[in-house]
Amino acid sequence: RPATISPGPIGAHTWHSMAFSPKTGLAYIPAQHVAGYYAPAPQPFTPVPGSPRNTGIDLTKARQFPADAAAGELIAWDPIAQKKVWGVPRDTIGNGGVLTTAGLLVFQGTATGRFIAHHARGGKRLWEYDAGTGIIAAPISYAVDGVQYVAIAAGWGGGFALNGGDAAAAAGVRGGGRLLVFKLRGVAQRPPAP
Repeated sequence: RPATISPGPIGAHTWHSMAFSPKTGLAYIPAQHVAGYYAPAPQPFTPVPGSPRNTGIDLTKARQFPADAAAGELIAWDPIAQKKVWGVPRDTIGNGGVLTTAGLLVFQGTATGRFIAHHARGGKRLWEYDAGTGIIAAPISYAVDGVQYVAIAAGWGGGFALNGGDAAAAAGVRGGGRLLVFKLRGVAQRPPAP
């Protein structure tokens, strides 16, 4: 019989990169809370070599995600105790990968266009920037001449943005890719979107 199962194929955790901090011993996971609708495939089931449809289920009967059926969360996970230490809810799924730094910061971009730094121990929001577009990439950190930078490729796209129905539209952002680079006490302003 058809069934709605949670998590679904894009629920729990997908390709967005997670991070680990040796200082806290925690893994930081861009989680997704999304159910999936499953219906048995016509029988007899015949696999097709190299096809993504070799699941044995009929994905053509899947419903579009309503806006209230998909939520994201940044989770700090203790891999030894195997439990969540803290979590920060996100408005929708499709949020970016995670970066943690030696300075106990956790950076993540969101599908709603926010680039956010949290404290690695308790999740407190310490800083936020309006990127002007959704963010699905993971940030990086690097140093030049002793100055540390954090960079993020911002732009809304990917599988969820294209196929997520009402839940993707609820993010309220569109394309407009750009590379954003930050440093402490930086003063440059983001140019207007083209």
